[in-house]
Amino acid sequence: MPFKYLARVFTVALAVASCTPTTVQPDLSGRPAASPSSTLSGPGPTDRPALAVTAHVMRGRDWYLVPDGLPGPSPIAGVLVAFDADPSPTAAFARLRPGDRQAELAYATGPNLRAASFDVHGLAPGGYAIDIVERLAQGDTVVATHDFTLSPPEYVVWTLDFEGDASSDQALTNTAEIADEQKVPMTIMWNPRVWTTTQVSAARADAMLAWTKSRVANGDELSLHLHMWTDFVRAAGLVPRTAPNWAGRSDGYDVPLTAYPEADQRAILDYALRLMSEHDLARPTTFRAGGQFANDATLRTLAALGFVADASAVPAGVGTPTRSTCGRSSRSSARISHTSRHRGRSRRPAARSPS
Repeated sequence: MPFKYLARVFTVALAVASCTPTTVQPDLSGRPAASPSSTLSGPGPTDRPALAVTAHVMRGRDWYLVPDGLPGPSPIAGVLVAFDADPSPTAAFARLRPGDRQAELAYATGPNLRAASFDVHGLAPGGYAIDIVERLAQGDTVVATHDFTLSPPEYVVWTLDFEGDASSDQALTNTAEIADEQKVPMTIMWNPRVWTTTQVSAARADAMLAWTKSRVANGDELSLHLHMWTDFVRAAGLVPRTAPNWAGRSDGYDVPLTAYPEADQRAILDYALRLMSEHDLARPTTFRAGGQFANDATLRTLAALGFVADASAVPAGVGTPTRSTCGRSSRSSARISHTSRHRGRSRRPAARSPS
């Protein structure tokens, strides 16, 4: 949500941007900022004043991201500076450290306010400082400094699993609102079991399907997620199993896909894809098994069916193996390839965060 901060210099009120603010441009009069290698000219030593004009930085972000070509926050590190008097006689300018990039101080709205900014393209991650420098008789003098950090972006992959049971309209609406507000597209992992069970009404399955089609039409990815529900496995023409399992249930939900031999895994996946096609859903190319359990047979089957990525991460096992995160993979559950990634804005919940 946008915030606003109020800063006052003399009688001037300045409205501050949200948590992804638009930074101050280097020169409001249209003059370009100085190149990294240039040095700004100023009065000769004999013309320089002896006393500095006191200054302080009113506004400047503390954190920026290394630009990566994706839409996001501005790659401009800017400051707004307030001087106690007209700084023109001191030929004040801004300097970026480390290095010696310099930029003119442009006039900003309000008495004795100046703005400067630097494009962070080409800068390595790390700590930086923008110095406000005045040219005085005794030499260049720093009168104010603003520090900031430049870090590489981190990326969020949001996958949403349909478990094969009913999802309420409230849950679907809430999920969509979060995704839209944060501008993070989802990978919607559809579970076709809703069409093979009496536990989900036809009306509820239709509502879930309509929501999914709407989200995919707006840019979300369609994927596949399967649990070994006994009614679903039976509908696929196989004898369902209730063991091994990881939660002690008897409905097959907690039975790993890896409990089935490779031929049965192929039959289950073929059936799931056929159901999706019959309901006018595009053929997915990414997959996650229930409980995130997958093995070499799973990966071979997925590859043969044209899948390009698997988000399962736990090897086959008996009893109740410990799960790991989706981002980790074992020797027998490696991804076919990495899932697609989207860099979102630095908002809550943060789609990007400083490393």
